[in-house]
Amino acid sequence: MAGEVTKNRRDGTLTIVDGSETPVQTLIEFAEGDFTYNEPAMKEPITIKNRKGELKFLKVDDKFSGFGRVSFSFQYQNKTIRELLSDPATTSAVAADKIHSNYKTVNLVFVLNNESGAPEETHTLYNCRFARGNVKFKEGNEYNTISAEGIIMGKIDTGVRKFVAVT
Repeated sequence: MAGEVTKNRRDGTLTIVDGSETPVQTLIEFAEGDFTYNEPAMKEPITIKNRKGELKFLKVDDKFSGFGRVSFSFQYQNKTIRELLSDPATTSAVAADKIHSNYKTVNLVFVLNNESGAPEETHTLYNCRFARGNVKFKEGNEYNTISAEGIIMGKIDTGVRKFVAVT
């Protein structure tokens, strides 16, 4: 698993993808900004002690300790992104992902371009949930700023929960 990944603004795009039958993909080309995410940490074994407090044995626990986290902020000209993140028309999660339908999620595709403008690196985050209060839009004289913090719930891919794909 990767640790925390932070990308500062280079030429690139962020695409928000909902779960419609024909997915609605909103491409955002943004100015100055940052993008940070981390996959969930692996859980540590559970220590079982005897009455004296000595190690008796180690018990295997769940594979992951919670969910991953994603946050970003950037200069932008339109606040419609807030609704796309916090209340998408259709969730990106499918039944196999085992995410309750109350949690509307989106997939995020963050593409970084090289100096010549060609895609260099793509980070895809699966089933991200953004609570309405964690997506903030601020108007300014010269530009607007949007920032968002959410969790990466992941998807089930061939029987294994997958949170991020980097290509």
